[in-house]
Amino acid sequence: MEIVESVKKKIEKENKREIERRRWRERERESLFHSAFVCSIEMFNIMKQFYI
Repeated sequence: MEIVESVKKKIEKENKREIERRRWRERERESLFHSAFVCSIEMFNIMKQFYI
């Protein structure tokens, strides 16, 4: 029974780690999209200065 408990604990620990990794990836992706969006707005403003 002790072996089963230790295996269960290891699996739970690994699942928690995986959930944390997914959350971190989501945050990373959101910040990248935000950066790209801000960058495109800045580019648009720069282009506007030259062409208008």
